Amino acid sequence: MAAIQRSELEVLRVEGDSALRRLRVVYEVFVPTGDELEGEEVSEEIVVHGIGLADGLSTADSHPITIHHDAFTVTPGRASRVFEKLVHRRNLDVEQDWWRAGQGGETERIAEWIDHLVADIRIEQAGRLVDQVTTDVVSGSWGVLGQD
Repeated sequence: MAAIQRSELEVLRVEGDSALRRLRVVYEVFVPTGDELEGEEVSEEIVVHGIGLADGLSTADSHPITIHHDAFTVTPGRASRVFEKLVHRRNLDVEQDWWRAGQGGETERIAEWIDHLVADIRIEQAGRLVDQVTTDVVSGSWGVLGQD
């Protein structure tokens, strides 16, 4: 049976641009030799979103940060899949930091909440679910007060 394995979400700095982050989702598709999916086209959906771990006073925004759709042909063995997207760091601020502007326009901290992100990965063939997984949680603070 075909299966998603070794899934991982990373949030990487972008050299030369402190406002951008690179989202990278990496996983493997394992298909045994002779599997019914061998040679078939499957659809891939990757949804990166925030989750709440009840560690802040506000509710985490779970609205998708990005949704990716693709299709590929299944081959026997292990196949690595990689999805990357540049996003503004404020889009990763799913637990909104609390701050205000000082009299000189400077940012004054009130509260900084840790953001928690996951990627849901789903593979289907002709509308039938093949496999789905959710990556481990990646935590950081990417908002206006964030230090990654």
